[in-house]
Amino acid sequence: MKTKPQTAIIRIVCPDQKGLVARFAGFLANHGLNILDSEDHGEDGIFFQRIAVDIVDINISFAIFENLLAKECAKISGTCEVLYSHRPKQVAIFVSRESHCLYELLIEHERGDVPGDISLVISNHRDLENVAKHFDIPFYYFPIETKNKAAQERKEIALLRSHNIDLVVLARYMQILSPKFVRAFQEKIINVHHSFLPAFPGKNPYAQAYARGVKNIGATAHYVTKVLDDGAYICQETVPCTHRDTPADLKHKGRHVERRALLLAVTAHLEGRLFVSNGKRVIEL
Repeated sequence: MKTKPQTAIIRIVCPDQKGLVARFAGFLANHGLNILDSEDHGEDGIFFQRIAVDIVDINISFAIFENLLAKECAKISGTCEVLYSHRPKQVAIFVSRESHCLYELLIEHERGDVPGDISLVISNHRDLENVAKHFDIPFYYFPIETKNKAAQERKEIALLRSHNIDLVVLARYMQILSPKFVRAFQEKIINVHHSFLPAFPGKNPYAQAYARGVKNIGATAHYVTKVLDDGAYICQETVPCTHRDTPADLKHKGRHVERRALLLAVTAHLEGRLFVSNGKRVIEL
């Protein structure tokens, strides 16, 4: 079996100014790193850059490299992050009763097409426990009621931290996360809403779409904020519909775009392609 090349993704965010591309290219070359791919974007005075590098010939330790890179970014009031191919991000999936999004993620993960490790599945129901077991993913059951929600969320957060979870995916998880939960994983929670947001937020979007006679329905994968369905949009997928489609037909069609939108968003996040600009717009590099 061929071994995968050791690579890293470097993510940089800093105030925009002249010479940044050359600055970081030179920095990387000085430490034995070969650039495989580089994309950047500037808007509203902010510079975003994603650089893929070969790290086989790095001439210092990873820890020292990260420290030096952070210092280089700090000189220009910037921040950075380094993602390594041999250290995949840890993912937790939250579900309720609907299985289609969970199956999509687990199947693509089993195929090796999700660039991360799915560490666990968490649910407020037991309906999908056997699905997780089939894919040999640990399943955790946290029943949620109004009186126990805060306590259950504390246990969930502790569990996620004990597994060093980098990304929480809400795969049709039918609970609203508290502001405390969202703050604990800021810009690290992705949800899929069964609507082409900003149209039809909240509950029963397919019934709302039917009542309005829309000709396309869609799904929106977005980052989660403390305001319901108001986070930055990552990916939106649509499918055509007609006056002959009932609300049940719309829901059936919608499952396909929900699966695709969520998978694309999760994959892009794990590949380090997503940057949130001003808390509202996603830049994908």
